[in-house]
Amino acid sequence: MTVKSRGFLRHVALSVTDPWETAEYYKATVGLEEVAELDGPLAEGVFLTDGVVNLAILHFKDEEAAQGKGVDFVGIHHIGF
Repeated sequence: MTVKSRGFLRHVALSVTDPWETAEYYKATVGLEEVAELDGPLAEGVFLTDGVVNLAILHFKDEEAAQGKGVDFVGIHHIGF
């Protein structure tokens, strides 16, 4: 009997100081592909994918946008299911 696994993880959002430098690292080392860039009122960043799961690499512009983590926080900001 073949059991199919069904993934629920849809994206991981990282808070970083330089989204473009971080994106280059993940493209070069893991082979992720860039799908979009963002420069909005809340954050700027780069979106990468492996074809299944997306990685949002963001720099939040103010404390409210950082949602309690602070604009200087570096690390996993949130994950989406």
